Amino acid sequence: MRDHAPSPKELQDRFTGFTDGLLADEVHCKQAAAECIASRYYRILENVLEVKNE
Repeated sequence: MRDHAPSPKELQDRFTGFTDGLLADEVHCKQAAAECIASRYYRILENVLEVKNE
């Protein structure tokens, strides 16, 4: 078995600020919701990738 360094884990709150009004139907989100989700992921990935580049 190989010894691996721990992988970074981040919790992401995708519930706060997400309302039914951001849904196009019961499954798909509107453009505004997609942008909101993407910006939340981007903030986390930006920190993770910054650590790996050091």
